Amino acid sequence: NVANNVSYMRQIKAGIVPAEVEQLSMADRYNEYMMVSLRTSWGCSLKYLQKQFDIDLPLRFASQLTALAAKGLGKVEKGQFVLTEQGRLFADGIAADFFIDQL
Repeated sequence: NVANNVSYMRQIKAGIVPAEVEQLSMADRYNEYMMVSLRTSWGCSLKYLQKQFDIDLPLRFASQLTALAAKGLGKVEKGQFVLTEQGRLFADGIAADFFIDQL
């Protein structure tokens, strides 16, 4: 949908179906995946990150993962990086620690 409500309503009244297409860079796709997946109970797939983005999360972000584990906020288990119930309360902030500018 179009983000501007006034424009959206104007187009609807004119009989136009308003739509926008957003083209995400690979870095943006990665950041979106991290932000959304860390909000879930199953977390993010390390295999998916490696395959889709060529990112080895435990290698690239070792210090962040270690700090989260020490605080009881997240862990790597069964090929997934998951936040604990407590960690999910801070999911957006934690995800931002894993964001990248470019791939």
